[in-house]
Amino acid sequence: MANLIITIIAIALVAVAALMGAYYGGTAFNQGQEQAKLSTLINEGSQIVAALTMYDAMEDANFVFGTDDLDDLKTGNYLTSGITGWTIAANTLTKTTDAETCALAGSDNAGATSTCNSDGTTFEYNF
Repeated sequence: MANLIITIIAIALVAVAALMGAYYGGTAFNQGQEQAKLSTLINEGSQIVAALTMYDAMEDANFVFGTDDLDDLKTGNYLTSGITGWTIAANTLTKTTDAETCALAGSDNAGATSTCNSDGTTFEYNF
């Protein structure tokens, strides 16, 4: 009988610990996800800037910004096909994201500044 009581208490303690982890650890998990999304945006922005630099060096001409910028970089094998959704202007890359990820932006990253537009959902990578 004592073994049964100890087993029930142990199961109850494990259940309480699991609930506490889900309740208190959930916010840390969500914040980690948003930081990972921001890191992905910064990484993609860095890759696009590197592709533009390679294009300028290899083609011996400045990149002409147009409507299908990423397609031009992908066709010339300066950029892989996994990067999508970016718009390129003179010295700014923009991509639509969620407000939570935008809230984390704003630091200097390897010579480029990442910010969010006033609408709170457009990520800007200035280089």
